[in-house]
Amino acid sequence: MVTIKKVAERAGVSVATVSYVLNAVRKVRPETQQRVLAAVKELGYTPNTAARSLVSGRSSIVGLVVPDIGNPFFPEITTAFQEAANATGLEAMVINTSYDAQRTRNVVERLAAMQVPGAAFLTSQVDVAVKESLAKRGIAAVYMDYGEPGPRISSIAVNYRQGMLEAIGHLAGLGHRRLALIGGPAHGAAAQRRKLAFLEGTDAAGLDARVIDSDFTVQGGYFSCARLLSAFAATAVIAANDLMAIGALHCAFDHGIAVPGALSVVGFDDITFAQFTQPALTTVAVPRAEIGRLAFRTMWGMVAGEAGRVYEVGTSLVVRGSTGKV
Repeated sequence: MVTIKKVAERAGVSVATVSYVLNAVRKVRPETQQRVLAAVKELGYTPNTAARSLVSGRSSIVGLVVPDIGNPFFPEITTAFQEAANATGLEAMVINTSYDAQRTRNVVERLAAMQVPGAAFLTSQVDVAVKESLAKRGIAAVYMDYGEPGPRISSIAVNYRQGMLEAIGHLAGLGHRRLALIGGPAHGAAAQRRKLAFLEGTDAAGLDARVIDSDFTVQGGYFSCARLLSAFAATAVIAANDLMAIGALHCAFDHGIAVPGALSVVGFDDITFAQFTQPALTTVAVPRAEIGRLAFRTMWGMVAGEAGRVYEVGTSLVVRGSTGKV
């Protein structure tokens, strides 16, 4: 049986240091932490999480809350988060809220009842009361696009503006002057940030622009694209996520509109399916695995006593076959 002593010997550290890393009770140098985690993975060491829970009064389970488990944007984040948790001897419980505010509040009560030390919320649609409730109960929480950090509160902000401006610059460089945006829900903070960046970019470039709010689904993208094109002669459409961009591609196909010959289409997120559409989708890539690892690392750091903070994640444009000259 692999013991904590064997892990310490493999990593070249003391047993106490291994315990500090696995239980997050004291800071160690990053390089030391990496050696310990590498030894844990190599030896297949499994901590006695039940005993740890009894001693600490905290569960060995952490929460990962997603708004739509069916959206291909989330599996890569989820996998990275779970792998990081497992390497620290924890289990990540994934909970789907279906964008339901009441369900989100119920999730908080469930996590609190389980005495989890921390949780990550991969949605910006979490009300202030929920965040305050978690903080008061001593549960470290990481949110997407929350804003200001606080005690046991951190935020991961995706630089949507960077990606949107890059997409607009790419289309303008191809000669497009009439751009349309299929946005996300009007009540979604992340969706509204993408819309504001679109309006800023098209205004700065002197482009004619139109916007329609949608719902981040393939069906929403399809029907929103049809409505836009019936009222506005756009030569390019940007969708606030790849699912809606795929819907726009289908809409163009059904209406006999050549892509990219008569209409260029750009998505957002760079989900796995984006490279397999016909034509392959030009899209703004969001580093999902990085977000998953960062979410866990930030949450676990706060459990160990680190202060809350805001982390920014960059984006990059991936040019494929769905965009071309006017």
